[in-house]
Amino acid sequence: MKSINIKILAILSILVLGSCASRYSEIEPESLPYGSMNKDKDIAMQFQYRLLSKKYASKEKNKGLKLVALKILNNSDKSYFFGEDLRLTYNDGSPVVFATTNQTYDMLKQKSGFYFLYLLLSPTKFTTSRSDQYGNMQTTNNIPIGLLIGPGISLLNFFKAKNANNSFKAELDKYELFNKEIPAGKTVYGLVGIKSTQFKELKAEIEFSDN
Repeated sequence: MKSINIKILAILSILVLGSCASRYSEIEPESLPYGSMNKDKDIAMQFQYRLLSKKYASKEKNKGLKLVALKILNNSDKSYFFGEDLRLTYNDGSPVVFATTNQTYDMLKQKSGFYFLYLLLSPTKFTTSRSDQYGNMQTTNNIPIGLLIGPGISLLNFFKAKNANNSFKAELDKYELFNKEIPAGKTVYGLVGIKSTQFKELKAEIEFSDN
């Protein structure tokens, strides 16, 4: 008759149910269903909050940072530069506090090195025992399953988090808006990090007139 080490089953259940790294789902700002449009002179802008999911969404909430997608249409015959002569404000006129692209990434990325804590499971053993008909223990076997579980879970989650972070950073870089030209007659899409705990209405304003 074999007995199962209940502690091992409990540890494995916790690992399976709640401790995995998250994949990154690409945002693709061009494909988003933007809402109402704000206009200032010949500049029209739309925006979208709630872009992230899973661990990235949790980080966004905990860090007081909002990742926002912007769609900016320049209907004029002049180019503007985001953050210079074209600036972003809240609809009530209050200023927007930005995080740089690197700051946004550092605040929202998964901590891939954290998953090496699972190496602490390496000493874990699965114990079985066999008793005779009178209940006297005859044999006991200790199987070192932790040597597989610890490194296996650590490496799997490390590379999953690292690949997700790489995809996240690549998309942030691709849609970098700071100092980017918004050419005349063109539509530009971008991602910006805003230091805020609220989902406030945004608008674009031209800083200087054409005169």
